Amino acid sequence: MSLESLLKEKLDPEDKLQKSYTARYEGKHGFLVMSKKKLLFAEEKGFMRKTYNVLLEIPYTKVRESTVEKNQLVFEASGKKYGITPEEVSPTTIQKSFKELAKSASSK
Repeated sequence: MSLESLLKEKLDPEDKLQKSYTARYEGKHGFLVMSKKKLLFAEEKGFMRKTYNVLLEIPYTKVRESTVEKNQLVFEASGKKYGITPEEVSPTTIQKSFKELAKSASSK
């Protein structure tokens, strides 16, 4: 399944992709995807024929806090912590995007 197909399946029709970053989650390579309503981590597998699997899906309304710890962006939701390690941009940059999208989602 392509990343585009996976997102169509996981996002509501009125929800749209806003940001995407290459990252690692629990040692797996993939994409941290931010939509208007939630964040997802899609693991990327394969070389020539890439497939994607969602390992993490959290609505912004469930995220209690986001912090930067060393080289990771950590989301706290439902009493658990989820550490995302960005590969190409700083965790602070991603945190800023997350806060803007979460604020926008909560005001609707």
